[in-house]
Amino acid sequence: MNMKKLLPVVLSLSMLFGALPAPAFAAEGDDQGTQWSDGVWEGTGKGFGGDVGVQVTIENGAITAVTFPEHEGESFWDTYELDTLLAAIVTANSAEVDAISGATKSSNGVKEAVQLALNRAAGIPDPEPEPEKELDPTIFASGDGSESDPFVIETEEQLRAFAVSLGDAVTYEGLTVSLDADIDVGGAQWVPIGEGLNPFDGTFLGNGHTVSGMTMGTETEAFKVDAETWNGFFSVLSDHAVVRDLNLSDIALNLTTDGPLSVGGLAGYVSNSDDTEEQLTGALVDNCTVSGSIDVALVGNSFTQTYVGGISSYLYKGAIINCVSDVDITLSDEGGFWTIAGGLVGMVNRGMLANSISHGDVNVTGGMMELVANGVGWLAGDMAGCCTYGAVSGAGTNRTLAGALAGRISIGRAYHCYYEAAEGTEAYGYKDAAEEAPEGGYYIGGVVDQLVNGAAAEEIAADLNALNEAYPVDAAAYG
Repeated sequence: MNMKKLLPVVLSLSMLFGALPAPAFAAEGDDQGTQWSDGVWEGTGKGFGGDVGVQVTIENGAITAVTFPEHEGESFWDTYELDTLLAAIVTANSAEVDAISGATKSSNGVKEAVQLALNRAAGIPDPEPEPEKELDPTIFASGDGSESDPFVIETEEQLRAFAVSLGDAVTYEGLTVSLDADIDVGGAQWVPIGEGLNPFDGTFLGNGHTVSGMTMGTETEAFKVDAETWNGFFSVLSDHAVVRDLNLSDIALNLTTDGPLSVGGLAGYVSNSDDTEEQLTGALVDNCTVSGSIDVALVGNSFTQTYVGGISSYLYKGAIINCVSDVDITLSDEGGFWTIAGGLVGMVNRGMLANSISHGDVNVTGGMMELVANGVGWLAGDMAGCCTYGAVSGAGTNRTLAGALAGRISIGRAYHCYYEAAEGTEAYGYKDAAEEAPEGGYYIGGVVDQLVNGAAAEEIAADLNALNEAYPVDAAAYG
């Protein structure tokens, strides 16, 4: 099974993608009297995760079929009942139909592509493409982005300008951004770096400084997000991204949606775009701390995937190391399917989580299948040298797997970790049968070794220091 297919159809803030403009076409017999020529017409729209191309068949001046010859990176196609949207377009004889709940950007990408195809069928010239964002060094206090002279952020205004500066052509790959002051962002709602969608692929140096007061929504009024965004301080940390020595304090993320959702304190998604089994390197989060709370409520969707984590909701390849999470997580899921939450990371998929500590409580209710832990909700990678504290609880409608270190371990390994669990709470909720790792380092079943409950702090420190002399995980594989 390709574990990456379990990735939620996460995410883009609804305010980023407003309603499409009124169509500049009309079917034969409409008031505008525009004639569509029969044939198969192609169009392209901007969906979630890439462009989506459609073919629209016109017969006797009306839409008879919409098909998809190609798409890029659209997990939407595997998760939602796309036929519902396509049937609505054909029935309405128009692209102006309701978006699928929880997939606004993907739906609008389809509608945009259909509209372009219909415009072409009507002989209307293609619109001029919108110019891509360009890197603007003037938003920073100083620097050219090089390692020796990084872009410097000193104020809240500069930090917020940086957050909305990312785009298709602005990922900061090969560039360095340096935080040179403590900054309080509590005066206004936070817009994630990358606006919920665009990846950061450069180096961000926190230099030990603290960003405090990051808020989305309030306790009395949760912020409604589109189900196609990654939410956190960063939206997405991509293949080459490095975030180091950053502290986030007093975060308060109160979010709701009616579709899949990903929420992490520091990053919604820590990723690598390479799907090959041989490549395990990816983004790196090193020596960062997050404290505060994450409160998520999912409503009105019967088949969703939800990932929540104190540091990140999802780690796909790469590594999170030397981090501390003191984040209380509360997650209620009215009718979802997979509900996955971890005090450190929601899911680790072929990545490494090491030398990190979680202190927060994690409470999950609802969802058919719950994977809940103070450490990692679903461990399908390496976890070593970690400690977890706090309470963990779950109440799924079908099955709950709750553990101090991991809710479920599958194609994953947990080594030399410590936990302080209440009576009746095990290190992990469920472990697949252990099997020998095949050549190349991959493993079929879960493996656990040297997991200790209730050790004194001085014992933990001594053991972990000794562990560094002969680490049980091949850290080099993760870069």
